[in-house]
Amino acid sequence: MYLVLMALKRIKSEVDHRSLGHVRFWTEDLSAIVGLIEEASPGEIKITVDEDLSAAGVEDLAEYPRERLTSFVVTAPGVELVLGPNVAVLKLEQPNLAVRGMATEIERIAGSGRRRGALFGRTLRNVAASIPLALVGKLPIAQAGDVRGSAILYSRPKRDAPPWFERNKDALATNVIVSIVFYILGLLTPAIVKLIGNLFH
Repeated sequence: MYLVLMALKRIKSEVDHRSLGHVRFWTEDLSAIVGLIEEASPGEIKITVDEDLSAAGVEDLAEYPRERLTSFVVTAPGVELVLGPNVAVLKLEQPNLAVRGMATEIERIAGSGRRRGALFGRTLRNVAASIPLALVGKLPIAQAGDVRGSAILYSRPKRDAPPWFERNKDALATNVIVSIVFYILGLLTPAIVKLIGNLFH
């Protein structure tokens, strides 16, 4: 009886997807992240802005005409960072120890840039989920919590930014109004359901 040894190899590369959550990054954050990727993954690095612009480095954003970027993508051997309005994810292909350490540092930067206002979104989804869909229909807000996260990206350093309230006043007003509306709907739903039930008896 012969023992045949076969080397089993994975057909597809193992990819580690790491969601960075709902983040807000300034150019100093992006510069630190790109530096970490360059250090951990030697080789050609590519930076794409708004899907159709390339940059040699974060310093090129000084020429960007608007205050916010739409998207920021960094690709390097075995590493891809994708940031945009509906995604904030770090993809690692067969990561080694150095790349995993890099990912931990990027997650730390993301943690310090986490948008506290995302709490409003979670509250709205919880309230919306408590309302019977048969009564109010399918609510788009119930699907707003993309597990990949999202990113607000500034093309300037934080020191050049307007005050926090000025940047967020519109979003705050919208979140407060929508939260109140759905909270009231949540309170009224049992009474409405009972009333409808009585009408059909």
